[in-house]
Amino acid sequence: MKKIFISIIVLLLLSSAVYAQRGMGGGFGKHMKMQEKNLDNLRLIKLLDLLELTDEQNDKFIAAYSSIRIEKRKMHEKMQAEVEILSEQINAESPNESLIKNQIDKVEALMEQKMQSIRKFHEKIKDNLTVVQMGKMVIFENRFERELLETVRDFRKKHMMQMQEDAPAMLNDTTIPDGRH
Repeated sequence: MKKIFISIIVLLLLSSAVYAQRGMGGGFGKHMKMQEKNLDNLRLIKLLDLLELTDEQNDKFIAAYSSIRIEKRKMHEKMQAEVEILSEQINAESPNESLIKNQIDKVEALMEQKMQSIRKFHEKIKDNLTVVQMGKMVIFENRFERELLETVRDFRKKHMMQMQEDAPAMLNDTTIPDGRH
C-alpha cells in the first residue's frame, strides 16, 4: 500500500514537472503554485519514507497532513501579502511609523497562527505515532527546507563553476556551422 502510494506521488510529481516545463502552466503565478505543490509532495514523500509508518498509521497521518497542508498554504499566502505591504510601507517616500508598527503586528500575529497550526497538527498525530517517530518528524520539519536550500545552492555553485570553465572555450570557438572560420 505504502509503495503504491509513493509511486503515485512520484508519477504526479514527474507529470506536473513536465506539464510546467512545456509551458502549459499559464504564467509565472501558476508555475510558482506548481513548484510549491511539488515541494509539498516531496516533503511528504521524504517524511513518509523516514517515519516508516504502518498502513494504519499511514492513512491517519496522510489525512492529518493533508488538512494542515491546506491551512499552511493559505497562511503562507497571507503572510507573503502582509510582508509585501510592510515592504511597500517601509520603502515609501515618507514611511509612516504607525502604519509600519501595525503591519509588523499583523505579520507577527500570522507567525503565531502558524505556530499554533503546527502545535495543532502535532496534537492531532501524536497518538498515531510512536515517540521515536514523533521525534524524527520534529527533526525533519526543522531541517528539511534548510537542507533543500543547501542542496540547491550547491547545485547552482557547481553549475556556475562549470559555466565559467566552459566560457573561454565557447568564446574561442568561432567555427561557423558550414566549416568556415
